[in-house]
Amino acid sequence: MKSLIATVFQNLPAFRGHLRDHRECTDRVLIRGAPAENLFAMSRTGQMGVQFVPSSQSTAKIPPNKRRAQSFTTHWNGAFGILLAFSVRNFNEQEDGHMFKAYRFLAMCTIGVAFATLSISSAQVYTTIDFPGAIATTLNGGPNPQGTSVGSYTDTSGVTHGFDLTSKGVFTSFDPPGSTATTPNWISPQGEIVGSYLDASNVSHGFTLTGSTYTTVDFPGAAGTVLTSLNPSGQMSGFSCVVASCLSGTFHSFLVSKSGVFTSFDPPGATSSTASTVIPSGAVVGAYTDSGGKGHGYLLYHGTYTTIDFPGSIFTFVGAANPEQQSVGLYTDTSNVSHSFLLSNGVFTSFDPPGAVFSDASGINPGGIIVGIYVDTANIVHGFVRTP
Repeated sequence: MKSLIATVFQNLPAFRGHLRDHRECTDRVLIRGAPAENLFAMSRTGQMGVQFVPSSQSTAKIPPNKRRAQSFTTHWNGAFGILLAFSVRNFNEQEDGHMFKAYRFLAMCTIGVAFATLSISSAQVYTTIDFPGAIATTLNGGPNPQGTSVGSYTDTSGVTHGFDLTSKGVFTSFDPPGSTATTPNWISPQGEIVGSYLDASNVSHGFTLTGSTYTTVDFPGAAGTVLTSLNPSGQMSGFSCVVASCLSGTFHSFLVSKSGVFTSFDPPGATSSTASTVIPSGAVVGAYTDSGGKGHGYLLYHGTYTTIDFPGSIFTFVGAANPEQQSVGLYTDTSNVSHSFLLSNGVFTSFDPPGAVFSDASGINPGGIIVGIYVDTANIVHGFVRTP
């Protein structure tokens, strides 16, 4: 689910999440976790932060809804894909309806300054995922231990829906009641899904889906809300928006406890930030824009904030991580080309799907299986699974 359409790290995002209305998206970066329409343009220059302690807290009530699901037969595109990148380079204007997922994720709890170590990706198995009949497909989160991933697809009418995909290749489409665009961002070991959706008034809401029950989650007083992850203790991560659609403006990272207490925060020096994922240890990873307009990844652990930048990059986004402290995301190089990366034991590994002009690694499970999104040379958006 990725899409970036307007100013990102001044307006920052997750995914997010989708690339719709591809109009010359040079330098635009998908914002993880954001609703299916969110595209944010990234600027690049800036500084790092040091320590941060979460600030405000508040509570809110959340009304439930019902789930509607539809099963589809498996459709596996035999082409090999790979996961990769995050700023959409030079997409010439195309028809409405194409979207990306964009948002979320975590990083290692033991991130230090010695990130300059690089590695070349060895041969892996890549599988392209296309929802049957869709014009664009993204994998946004997962797979969980049972092998189920979540993502978004755009139908031939240009409407974006959520789906889950089992290890057996069974697709199930779903949308929260009243949704006009759905972006699931995370699936737990128990099968609970969190994400965001746009309503008929173009307002972004967070949602959870447990079994067949939907619950809407809105940050108190915020114009718009996006949920990006859920950990085993019931904590959820996300970000609030000053613009209702979460398509532009300023964003603020937050956590919400199982009891419904919200904690909002931004890294020091950030003008905007989004939380991508909270892992079992309580560590949070995400992204922020500094005062110079440059985008960075961040890790927040035990009150200490660490900036994460891929060596030599002009932009870095940390999107997801697993309990084994492996993290994935995207970076943009000095040629303005974006690539996916894996960060494991302090070593960055860059990788790109064969034939991809854009891709983003959006999820990684305990076994090191990675999911994400890529765009091929024909500007078609696909999901992918990378198996070690």
